[in-house]
Amino acid sequence: SDPVRSKILSNLNWEAFECLYTWKTSSEVLEIIGYPTQNITKSLAMEASRVLADITGKKAQRQGKHGDRKYFVPPVMLEGYSV
Repeated sequence: SDPVRSKILSNLNWEAFECLYTWKTSSEVLEIIGYPTQNITKSLAMEASRVLADITGKKAQRQGKHGDRKYFVPPVMLEGYSV
């Protein structure tokens, strides 16, 4: 089993309306699903990128003035109910 994949699937609200989605880098996604910033290595971010591309069916798009590669992802699940 793949812990990064299962965390991304279970901690983001994939049922949410697309109007609630936002652009995030793979590292930002890892942070919002509970990985401490100091634990996010390049290889962990690469793994998350692979999972996000697979789940969303889209490659990352360059966003912002720095051209960060970002994925269009749903909001995080809130405890007990979804938004």
